[in-house]
Amino acid sequence: MPRKNWSQRVWANLPVKNTERTRAFYKALGFKKNKGYDGGKTLASFIVGTDQFVIHFFAENIFKRSAVGNVVNARTGAEIIFTF
Repeated sequence: MPRKNWSQRVWANLPVKNTERTRAFYKALGFKKNKGYDGGKTLASFIVGTDQFVIHFFAENIFKRSAVGNVVNARTGAEIIFTF
């Protein structure tokens, strides 16, 4: 399947407390690493499904720079940013 033009893609950005632990968890589930976008302690990125949907898991401090307001406690609420 040819890769879509990045300007025509949508991907999800989520905050996490520990990108290394997140990376290990999703890798164990069989998610495919998003090569070139996986940034050590600040970003864990994966490609999911046949449409190659991208999910970025940003360290909370990095995510917070782009979010409006506070990062929500995942135990009491939800937070996600979709990028077009």
